[in-house]
Amino acid sequence: MPQINFLYEFMTPNGYLPLGYQQKDLPIIFSETNDRLDIKPNVSTRMVRDDNVFVSNSTEDMFNVLSEPINDCSHRVLMQDISVEQLRDDYNILVITTVHEQGITKYIKSIDLDDLFSKKTLSIFKQYDSVRLVFIDEKEGAYIYEDEFFKKFQSFANKHNLKENKIVFITNTSNIKQIYQDFLNRNNVSSFMTCDTINFCIDDNPGQNILRYEGTTNNYEINSIVERGTEYSIDPRPTIGGTRKKHFLCLNRNSSRFHRPKLVLDLIGSDVFDKGLVSLFKTPEFDKFCEQEQNVLYKLLIKEKYPFVIDYDDPDYVADMHNYFTKRDMWNDTYFSLVTETDVKSGPVFITEKTIRPMIYFHPFIVYGNPNTLAELHKMGFETFPEIFDESYDTIEDENERLSSIMRSVTKLCSLPLEDLHKLYFSVYPKLVHNRNLLVEFTKTQRLRNKFLHLISL
Repeated sequence: MPQINFLYEFMTPNGYLPLGYQQKDLPIIFSETNDRLDIKPNVSTRMVRDDNVFVSNSTEDMFNVLSEPINDCSHRVLMQDISVEQLRDDYNILVITTVHEQGITKYIKSIDLDDLFSKKTLSIFKQYDSVRLVFIDEKEGAYIYEDEFFKKFQSFANKHNLKENKIVFITNTSNIKQIYQDFLNRNNVSSFMTCDTINFCIDDNPGQNILRYEGTTNNYEINSIVERGTEYSIDPRPTIGGTRKKHFLCLNRNSSRFHRPKLVLDLIGSDVFDKGLVSLFKTPEFDKFCEQEQNVLYKLLIKEKYPFVIDYDDPDYVADMHNYFTKRDMWNDTYFSLVTETDVKSGPVFITEKTIRPMIYFHPFIVYGNPNTLAELHKMGFETFPEIFDESYDTIEDENERLSSIMRSVTKLCSLPLEDLHKLYFSVYPKLVHNRNLLVEFTKTQRLRNKFLHLISL
């Protein structure tokens, strides 16, 4: 069976040095000896250049993300040690990854891709089909992929006469394949790279966390959850029982993303705020926003009253395990989730744990996010809820019109007696079970592993 070899050019006391660094980038104490620095690495640390240059995870973080599902066949290999047999028979990848604070689009547009390689590595990359250049963008956010971004890869591929499978771009953006195809069509050019999605917020993490909490795996300690006791149980299977306290749940941890306080403002203006459980935490960015003259309404209706707290007043404590776990009572006390995603602009589609949380907790959901969010969820096999919401909002490009459409559905549902909403909720309960089971199935079938292996073996 072929191995997966993560390729590096140097190794330092801080770990393997990622692609794009040269020996001259190392401190003199490490670089004046030999090309090979045979010192046991500490993989928990990161090598960085400076604040103005792209910062990589040393590829160690990405290796650790992938090594659990593929540790039967994956290895780190220094370029000077790789054999002809490995180059001929294995999957050999040179990886560049992002960190949360930086986007890959600006980085790609600012560099010459040739500068990533030493002459020897570039020669091997061009000579052997098994060696792929893989960009993995884990950053949370929805990018606008401008033509200049793709043209940088196109120029590099044309210069070195590369097949389209030699460059692989993996991102959280759910519709990247369509965005790339639109670029090809718009510029009337043939494909020169592979673009696809691995959604790390969906493909593996939710199912892992459910399974780990339920005790079906034993390789992960969740002390922070255990310390909080049964209030953080993630499997409070709904019972038909009595009606719940509120109509909806709307979590807005970060008010610096201004589409969230805008939605809260609409909830207040539509007289449905008190029909739900709504959170909104204080941020300096939103406080400053409210002081602007044109935003006086936010100051009058929100700033003087917020923060709105449902469970804990510490934003770092309200969620755990990358925000998948929250206090269970808020879900048991409400019937549906009004989700405010990371981004709402038109173009890219970015889906995070914010949309996944309702699936974990058996909630129908309506999403104020990028247009076509529901369409992308359908492609993954998830069920949505046209029986409850008017889901035509998903195709509305203008974010303000989309929010207005969402608010009409929310307002209509909030006009129902809780007894009627109770019946409506249980009418879609099979869908709620399906969505949660699908998250677990993604993990059990090693969806992330299989997608990654597929992309590097095309």
